Amino acid sequence: MRPAVDDGAAEPLAASTLTRSDDVEKHVAEAQESVRSRGAVSIDRGCLRTMLQRGAHVAGAEIMWGATFA
Repeated sequence: MRPAVDDGAAEPLAASTLTRSDDVEKHVAEAQESVRSRGAVSIDRGCLRTMLQRGAHVAGAEIMWGATFA
C-alpha cells in the first residue's frame, strides 16, 4: 500500500541529472529533509538514492518507502 502523502511540491528529477556522486548526495540530503519534515524517525539512504536515481519526486510519496515513522 502506498503512503497517502504526496503534496506534488517537487518536480521529478531526470535520471540524467543524478549521474555525479555529489549531485546524488545533494538530492538524497534534500529527500531526507523532506521525509523528516513529515515525521520520519529513520530513513534508508540507499533506498532514497536508488529511487532518486530512477526519477522519483524529491517531495513525493515515492521517497516515503525508505522511511520509518514513530
